[in-house]
Amino acid sequence: MMGERSKTIIVIGGGAIGVCSAYYLHQKGYRVILLEKDTIAAGSSFGNAGFITPSHFIPLPSPGIIKKGLRWMLNPESPFYIKPRADRDLLSWLWKFRGYATSEHLHKTMRYLRDINLASRELYRKIAMETELDFGLQTLGLLMLYTTEVGAKECHEMATLAREIDEPAELLEPQQIRKLDPGLENRAAGGLYFPNDAHLNPAAFVTGLAEYLQKRGVEVYTGTPVTDFVIENHTVVGVKTPEKDYRCDEVILANGAWAPLLSKKLGIHLPIQPAKGYSVTIPQPTNPQKIPLILTEAKVAITPLGDSIRFGGTLELSGIDSQINPRRVNAILKAVPRYIGQFDQLQVDPMTAWSGMRPCTPDGLPIISRTSKISNLIIAAGHAMIGISLAPFTGELVARIVSGEASPSEIAPLRLERFA
Repeated sequence: MMGERSKTIIVIGGGAIGVCSAYYLHQKGYRVILLEKDTIAAGSSFGNAGFITPSHFIPLPSPGIIKKGLRWMLNPESPFYIKPRADRDLLSWLWKFRGYATSEHLHKTMRYLRDINLASRELYRKIAMETELDFGLQTLGLLMLYTTEVGAKECHEMATLAREIDEPAELLEPQQIRKLDPGLENRAAGGLYFPNDAHLNPAAFVTGLAEYLQKRGVEVYTGTPVTDFVIENHTVVGVKTPEKDYRCDEVILANGAWAPLLSKKLGIHLPIQPAKGYSVTIPQPTNPQKIPLILTEAKVAITPLGDSIRFGGTLELSGIDSQINPRRVNAILKAVPRYIGQFDQLQVDPMTAWSGMRPCTPDGLPIISRTSKISNLIIAAGHAMIGISLAPFTGELVARIVSGEASPSEIAPLRLERFA
């Protein structure tokens, strides 16, 4: 194998996954070139909730999700929507998704999901110490609030599942919620608290780490879309952009929802569907809450970000489409006062909302592996709503795959070939 410092690694994608991959590859001594078609953190790494979530151990295709999704489809303000269209890739994805929405898959996956999110949380702490970057990292937990019997049942079931995998979770009454976060004007009937969760400012993390890497020799090129690849003997030897070609020894495809578009140029099909989400960020009120929230029935996330607060939600399978649907943004904003009292007069133009594409696989796990077709290509995509949570875990694993240090057993659950 080539000496560490003689290898050139190209990372495609300037979001959390790409930048973390560049960070750990740089630590191993490789020459790293990062190519981003837009600006750093321009995609879903910018306006997401910033949750680091050991609590998100239930995969996207969970039992009962098909029935619930069909019911939500009839409501234009629901948290889930599929844009009707004749798309073979979408139909194939939905068929696979249906197959994974089982109790067997849930119990096979949930401890693993919890463990890799916990590992990523610890890597975030190390990054903060090693780089001395301030990206608002705090471990204050996550509080799920419910207002109905349906929401209470969901939280109680989650608490039961959490006990199965030894994940701390505490069901709370209203008076306990007030004690936990005195700044929260709670209107909910109860809640479920996960103390292990953390949160951060995602844009501050990604842009800060990219700047840190640039100062240390990582070559970061923004406004540089990859248009094609140079292939020799089933190996990528060059990456084409409008301005120039870049020679390389390894390529990391880490451009999220856009990864399937580039992988097709290599003859590789990625079962990833873009799922649009929205967020609105406004100034914090005078007496701010401290703990991030999930509004259980509405599927809305609320994140305190210093002097700002962010409301996020929805999952729209609508293809690559960044258009704002004001009705769905308003549904997020309308849900908030049902749970907390600080925002009764929430007046926001929905067209000022942010939207981003979350790359979703049908089984709810990312793809982090080499491919059988191109020997020096590593896919690092498909993280859905937990991309920011799993970014350091992914970057660290990518670096160990490149160096040959990752074991087959730790890659197995994340291999692309699991969908064959």
